[in-house]
Order: sequence, then structure tokens, then C-alpha cells
Amino acid sequence: MGRRPALRWAAALLAGVVLATGCSGGSDKDALPDGDKPPQPVSFSAGSLWDERDLGMERVAGIELRGGTAIVAGDCHCGGGRLAVVDAETGAPRWVLDGGEPLRGGGGAKAYGKYGYLGEHLRGASGRPLVVGDGEDWTVLVQYVVGAELGERERGVAALSGRDGSVRWKTPLIKPRSGEKGVTDRKQKTRLLAADGRMVLASVESEQDAALTTVALDAAAGRELWRHDDGWAYQIAGDVVLGETRTDTGPPWEPRNRGGAVIALDAKTGQKKWDLTERFEKSELKSSAGGSAVVGVEDRSGSSSVSDSRTLVVNAATGADEKALAKSFYSCDSDARELIACLEIGAPTLVTIRSGGRGGPVTAEKKVFAGKVEDGLSVDTVWQDRIFVHGSARDGPVRYSMVDRAANTLRTGLPGPVAAVSERNAAFFVNRTGRDSVPTGLAVHRTTVGGGRPAEPGGAGRPTVQPVPFDKKPLWSGRAGDGQALAGKDTGLKGVTGFALAGDALIYTGEGRETDRSRLVVADAATGKVRWSISRNGSLGGGVNADSVERIHVVGDEGRELVLIGYRRRSTGEQGVAALSLRSGEVRWTKPVLAGGDDRFMRLDAADGRTFAVTVSAFNGSSLRSRDETIAFATGTRRRLWHRAGLSAEAVTGDLILTRHERRGTDLVALDASNGKRRWGLAGRYKSPELLHAAGSRALVARTADGAVVLDTATGRELARTTARPAECDGDGELLIVCRVGPLGDASQNGSHALTIDLGGGQTKITELLGTSGLFDYRGSRQWFFASRFQGAQGAQGGGSGYLALDSAGREVAGDLPGSPGAIGDRYAVFYTGSLGQYSGVTFTVHRMVG
Repeated sequence: MGRRPALRWAAALLAGVVLATGCSGGSDKDALPDGDKPPQPVSFSAGSLWDERDLGMERVAGIELRGGTAIVAGDCHCGGGRLAVVDAETGAPRWVLDGGEPLRGGGGAKAYGKYGYLGEHLRGASGRPLVVGDGEDWTVLVQYVVGAELGERERGVAALSGRDGSVRWKTPLIKPRSGEKGVTDRKQKTRLLAADGRMVLASVESEQDAALTTVALDAAAGRELWRHDDGWAYQIAGDVVLGETRTDTGPPWEPRNRGGAVIALDAKTGQKKWDLTERFEKSELKSSAGGSAVVGVEDRSGSSSVSDSRTLVVNAATGADEKALAKSFYSCDSDARELIACLEIGAPTLVTIRSGGRGGPVTAEKKVFAGKVEDGLSVDTVWQDRIFVHGSARDGPVRYSMVDRAANTLRTGLPGPVAAVSERNAAFFVNRTGRDSVPTGLAVHRTTVGGGRPAEPGGAGRPTVQPVPFDKKPLWSGRAGDGQALAGKDTGLKGVTGFALAGDALIYTGEGRETDRSRLVVADAATGKVRWSISRNGSLGGGVNADSVERIHVVGDEGRELVLIGYRRRSTGEQGVAALSLRSGEVRWTKPVLAGGDDRFMRLDAADGRTFAVTVSAFNGSSLRSRDETIAFATGTRRRLWHRAGLSAEAVTGDLILTRHERRGTDLVALDASNGKRRWGLAGRYKSPELLHAAGSRALVARTADGAVVLDTATGRELARTTARPAECDGDGELLIVCRVGPLGDASQNGSHALTIDLGGGQTKITELLGTSGLFDYRGSRQWFFASRFQGAQGAQGGGSGYLALDSAGREVAGDLPGSPGAIGDRYAVFYTGSLGQYSGVTFTVHRMVG
């Protein structure tokens, strides 16, 4: 098995359930009808490869298997629907689309994302995602919207590439008018119905189903083929499309919604070919395959008793009866090619039909589950002459089995209803709650056909890194906030905004509780004793005041470290950079940048031991003009090296200064730190590039319109890319970078998940960990990925502190950390509980590193 997100928090699903060696029917098998040959044996691995929790889902709506790929629709912890296209063997994401996310190459269109049970909007009437095409060049259909909710300008269907999720075509079904005139339009809803290689079927429905239209689109290009009013057309059967007339209760494929009449439309034109409206009081489409359809009917007798109900097998193309049966069927399904399986009301017994009238319906002589009385017997799916069923002995547990057309048992002990099956894998719905309810979890297993047992999953594997080597007993602790009862030294701050370690010193910043001003504090890391501190507007001596102390910039060799801050001279308004001794706080030098007396202002953006960079901006009337000049200085001599207009400094890394260019369109530009000459830029290579993370000298992360890329810092060469859209990243940039994928600006991190970038081993590897959606506050330091667990997170085990260390594959290294890592150095480590922020109460502990 490949890599698997750690945060499964539970033992392997179905341990001890031996699917591969379940009953195969023994020697008392009944003969199959129509001269059929027995289907080849099928075995399933006892353990699951992955499940819905690895996809960050809390409820699964449906799954489709295409070769080595699984397409899963469900509700995620992000509060909306999620379509995850993943490796069927490992569950590793190939691409993911959440409700409300922009479609890749969709021109502003977003995946449909209203609140509620949203996975259903990503599937068709069959209960599975709509996928057309074979091999590697297949397409998945989704609904999209343009504009905000209640202000939509367009809603329709989009076809996405199975390879990367990019838009192949999109077709509007509803175009609401602007303003109040469009209110009625916006109350309409759309629904995906069915698809094959020729066409895509969708519906447009008015509020409370008062009006209904089925729309057919060309599957290759999305152009509209035809529309049919007042009927659902949701099963494609050769040259016709089958469905039912509209009722007031809702879509007819849901068992509770009945009362219409079966119709058949010409697949090319949408014109009605036949219907059963005049022949019967009621008729309902049970299932279809090939050229046949099973229809339940009630004669026009004025009675609604069961005795008036019966079943017809009809020719799908003409509506002519192929076989009339006195009994009624329920729970029908088909393989969509030629075999239909139903249960007969009363007994219940299994009935199967080959399309085209060959041999007629066949009733199995034996009962399913060895003749025991069954409750809730149901056909789940049909696959290659194998019929998956479930039911229970009266008042007994639900059982899940695979049988053939004669009801011979082929396999028992299945973990749940089959959601999808192929020759490689099988997906089962499972019940996570343990209660008798509809199973909405998912377990994916290996499959073998024709003999032999599939190899069992190898498990998550051991973490690739060792635990953080620190002494569990803290040297001291501190606190910030208004809670006087909190343990630890009082920092005098409302909250802490950042930590840094430099040699034997701890530096932290925050908002002063009494002064309401940003404050920078330097303390002895071993004891917590404050060496010195400075607040914004605090005096540096000589008529100079600290101007900006919010960001920590430490430069220089150990024992001679300097802390760089911005300053302002009270008498003239002069602005510049001041260097303070890390040990004493003494001002070692100042470097003027602006003389003062105008509307410009300076910000210290980035610094290291060789170079520091500032950005100068200006006010234009009452509005702030974009930062328009970057100036670089040599840290050792304070000599001005160069300046460039139209750029703002983002980071200093190695011998480069990374800048953002805004005047000629967004661009990320790397300049030589010594002379300002351009080394590389991203304009023309990526659309809307922006720096997301730069630390160390090896690699950086840039966000683009199509996802994100990891670049070699020195050359700008692409090392790896992903279609995921990270919101923020953390890490030192040498071994591991950890990013949060989720809504931009969402401070709560609800529904986010982690993405790791492993830079070790000579190859850059990006791993998207959908199963980390129960975690937050992702941090990266050296080779470790840190996270905190939401209280009550799904799948969380008892014990532990809720603060975790993991490896790049999401495997848990330690689950009992004293907090989130504020900083980890060679000699000390800082962990905090609470949230970093100006006004967020926080406690922290300082520990000695060991080993």
C-alpha cells in the first residue's frame, strides 16, 4: 500500500472480517438459467485500503471507479460538498474540488456549493458521480455557478478533465436576470441526471417542483441537444431515454416519490416515442439494461390495493410488452448493459432478466441467505452476473452477500452495501455510528477475479522521522492575556504574535496590556528573565523612537546577534532602520532611509546577515498608493546597494531578494541582493503568481491561478506543482514545508486540510492530506509537521494532549506535545497553547533540547 494519512486515529477497519475466504456456495449450487456459466470467483481483501476519513469527508454520496482511479462525492468537513479524484489503491488525491471553489480554467465559474447535504449535487440519479469516457481520457460532470448566492448570473453543467480537473466545456442552464427581476430565476435549481459517451442529462426545476425540464447536452462539446418539459428523463437505454412524468413529490428514482407515468424519449431529438399514461393508473420505472426495461404498473381499476399492482418487462425502444408478470417487483438494479436483478414482493425471491427478452424473467428457486426469513432484503448493485444483496434475519443483524442468478451464495461477510466494484477494487458503504441507519461511510478494498486472494493492505507504515528530542519537563513557562489565573510568568502582553530563538535568547512579540502598543521582548531562554524590551514609540535614545517592532528580524553570528527594527526621529520625522544588541538592547547603529517631511513611509520587510530590504510607499491624497520602491542595504556596512521602483520586497533568502511586481501585472521577481539585477521572474510562465512562502535557501512556494508550484530558489526552476490551492505555508524551507489548503483568509481553519512538501531525499514530493481536516494550526519545523486536533474531531482516539508531531506523509510521530511549536532551535524549544494573535490569550513553555 502507498502512503496513507495518519490521522486515522483508529485501528484498521474490518480487522478480523475475512472477506477473501467467505462462503463460496458449497456443493449444493442450483443450476444457472439460460445456459449461463458460473461467474468467476471474486475475493476482497479483509482490510480496507482507505476510507472516507482519509478524504476529509463526513458523509459519502457516491463513488465511481475508473481503472486505477476513484471519483468520490460527499460532504466534507469544509461545510460543503467535495469531489475527490484519488488513486484507488492509496486514496492519494489527484485533484480535489470543493463546493464554492473556482473551476480550473472556468473563467470565474465556481463549483456549486450551497449549504446542506451537498454530495448529492455531485452525483446523478444513479447515486454515483457522472463520469464518461474510458481509459485515461475520461470526463467528470459537475454543476457550477457564476456569481454569489442569491446574485447568480449563471448556473449550469461543466465537464472536467479526469486528469487535472480543468474545464473542458461548460454550458449554462439558467441565466438569472439582474436585480429583483431575477429573483424567480434564482429560485430555480438544477440537477445532474445521467450521462454516457453521447449525452449528458440534467434538469431545471422551479421552486417546489412546480415546473420541470430535462435538458440534453452533447457529451463531447456541451452544446444543447434538446429540452423536454414536464418529465424526468434519467436512464439512457440505447436510442431512447427513459424516465417518468413529473409528480409533486420529487424525483422518481427516490423510492418515496411515486405517482407519475413512464415515458421514453428519442435520444437524438427529445421527442416522445411512447408513454404509459393512458394504459395504466400509475407506472414507475424500476430499472433498465440494454434494450429492456422493468416497469411496475397499476391498472385503472380505481383501487390502490397491492393486488392491482404487477410488473411488465417492456421493449425500451417501442414500449411493447416483452413479458407481463402477475407479481410486483421492488429493489431493482442493473449492470447498465444487459442484466437486471429485482426482488419479488412477498416471498421475497430473486428475479433476473436478460435484456432483449432472451429466456424471459427467471425466478430463483432458493431464497437469498439460505432460505432464512429476511427483513429489508435489497439489491445493492449488479456487476458481471454477480448480484450484491443485503438483508437480515428477523430482528437479526444486517448481512451483506454476493449471489448469482440462481441465488447461490458466492461470497458472504461483506462489510456493507457495495458502492462500486471493479476488477481491481471494491468500495463498500459502511456505518460509522454503530446505529441502524443508512451507512454513509466508505471502505475501499482490493479485489481479485478468477482465483487467488488479494494482498492485504500493509498498513500506514512507520513514521519516517523520530520524535522531537526535547526534555518533557519545562524550564519555565509564560503567559499572555487577561487571565491572571493562568500559570507562568506574566509577560504583560494581551497576546503573543510570534516567537523566535537565537542562541540562548527567546524573542517574542505581542500587544502590551497597558500600553496598547506592539512590544518586542528578549528573554533568557533558560530562565525566562527579560533582558530587555521595546514598545512601538518607545525611546531608543538621542531623540529616536522605535517605529515598528511587530516582526522579528535577527541577524549576525552567535554572540554578536542584532535585532533590526524600524525607527522614527521625533524632531524631523526621519525614518530608518536601527540595530539593537540581542544581549543588551543597546543601539549599535542606525541607518536613515527617509529624511521625513513628506507623505512617504518606510517598512522593514526582510533581513539576513548580508542584506536587509525596505519598501517605501506614499500617500496620494486620502488613499494609500501601492508600495512603489524597494531599497536594499548591506547589513554589515549599511551601504545602500540599489533601489527599484514598482517593486515591493517580500523576502531575503540566500543571495536573492524576492519582490512582487504589481504595475505590469502580478509577478514574482527574484533580484540579486548585491546589485538588484533580475535573476528570474514568473510572468509568462504562470498566471497570477504570488509568493506564498520563502524560508531557507533551497525552495519556495508560489501560488498561481491553477494551484501552486514549488521552485528552486536560486534559479526559479520548477521542482513540483499541484492543483491544490494553499492558503498559507510554514517551515524552514530546507527539509519540509507544511501548507494549509482551505478558504483564503479563514482564520478558523474549519474544513482546511494539510499539504506537505518534502524536500529531503533529493526529490521534491507534494502530498495532499485530505484526512487532516480534523486538525488545525499546521506548522513545519525541520523534518516535522505539527498540528493540533479539534476537540471532538471525528476518529480521534482518547488520550494524548491534542498536539501532534507527524511526518510528511501524515503519520503520527507523537501525540502528547505540550502545545504547538512556537520555535525549535538547537538548544531550546518553545510550545504554546491557545492562539497566536494580538489579543489572544496564550500560555507557553520553554524546554531544553536533548540528544
